[in-house]
Amino acid sequence: MQYVVFDTGSTIFWIQCHPCDPCVDQDTQHYSVDPKKILRWSDSHCPTTNPKFFDDEGLCAYRVRYKDGTTTSGKLARVTYGIFNSEFIVFGCSYSTTPESAFGNPIITGVLGMGKEWDSHSVVSQNWDGRFSFCFESDTVELQRDRILVGPDSKVLPGANELEMIEGRVESHLYDVRLEGMHVWSSDGWQKINVDPGTFDGGCALDTGTAMTHLVADAYDAVVSSMDDYFKRQGFIKQFSNPGFEKLCYEPNITTDLSTVQAPPVMLQFKGISGDPVYMMWGEKQLFDTDKFGGRCLQIVPTHESFTTIGAHQMTDIFFTFDLVKKRIYFSPLPHCNV
Repeated sequence: MQYVVFDTGSTIFWIQCHPCDPCVDQDTQHYSVDPKKILRWSDSHCPTTNPKFFDDEGLCAYRVRYKDGTTTSGKLARVTYGIFNSEFIVFGCSYSTTPESAFGNPIITGVLGMGKEWDSHSVVSQNWDGRFSFCFESDTVELQRDRILVGPDSKVLPGANELEMIEGRVESHLYDVRLEGMHVWSSDGWQKINVDPGTFDGGCALDTGTAMTHLVADAYDAVVSSMDDYFKRQGFIKQFSNPGFEKLCYEPNITTDLSTVQAPPVMLQFKGISGDPVYMMWGEKQLFDTDKFGGRCLQIVPTHESFTTIGAHQMTDIFFTFDLVKKRIYFSPLPHCNV
């Protein structure tokens, strides 16, 4: 059995294959592919218009570098793979993966890229009529409680919020939606963060392959300011978890009554299909990791890019359906993914 990262921010499905050097440490044996199944560059399923898929042997090679510096390279192969309900699937056989600590978990052996480019190597374009659903629980201990539904098994829950996939603002494989504002809860109710009107115009990508949300700088500063005020009143001390990496943490002092501490939720305001606002709420489980001493580390970091990326941590406890044909994204709050 192979466990892979479910990644809506990339398009190639790949797993580590034998022989693999260097490789990410994994608990299971490397996958072995029949050499006859490896594509040649002349095969119709090899994306020969893209030079990153060529090699000197006439085989269909690939190389991908992710934003965190992780790289994978190998050959594209065409095999039968049971989970896809199809006769065959084109996927990447990785013979080199760096760094060796890339996944941080030896159970992970690759990446299932679910990005929205329609081409010959994209899993979404090869299967499922361009539609899939997923739901990941914030409290999941057993992976069986998470849900991924594809093609005819995917569904839109009754009363789901509906967003349009926006084109032309971010990289073409990313799922971009129109974020218009953010609100933070206070003793006076919901308070909209004070940022310039065009702060979110660069785009907002939904990317399960990114762990934390990367928020444009002005919005990040405004959210942190609200959190600072709250935790200071509760007797917490503000600090950063690592020098040079702005993961903000709040640590309680010995007089803090942790039973009264509940971090203020954040609400995102999107533009819905009808033009009316659509809201997504992040509670404490989506916003913070809590240590055994009651400290909270914010799972949002600033980005120097022009667009916001909503990461997997903030997409938990929500049932999503992505429909590439209709260019729609549907979401419903769902604390337990028992659909």
